[in-house]
Amino acid sequence: MEWKTTWTDPLTSYVAAFDQLIGDRRTRKTFGETVRGIIGAGSLICQQIAGQSPVLSQGTKGAQRVSRLAMGASTQRSELDDRHLTARLREVAVEQLEPCSFGLIVSFSVRHDIQLTLITIQAALNSSHYL
Repeated sequence: MEWKTTWTDPLTSYVAAFDQLIGDRRTRKTFGETVRGIIGAGSLICQQIAGQSPVLSQGTKGAQRVSRLAMGASTQRSELDDRHLTARLREVAVEQLEPCSFGLIVSFSVRHDIQLTLITIQAALNSSHYL
């Protein structure tokens, strides 16, 4: 008998919203682990991000995978560039915030979009909606 989970953790659910931008499995895994590493490290330094990811910290070049993903050099099969990613970040943030009772200040800066996304992820993880 094989046990299969029927529950998807909030981070996996959140990262799945970006699957349409990612063309291959390895890039998808690196993206998910990078998001996990950013949250865990509270930093945008590649070495610290990789160190907080169980998958990226196992290899010798985890920080390089994070850096290549950030620079758009990790794959040719994905639309994972700054323009597509920030557009999807805004869409997901709005979807996540709609049921919440607090306001949203829209920013057009990439840096603020990433911060907004991290705040959204943290709010979603702390929300009773996901418990």
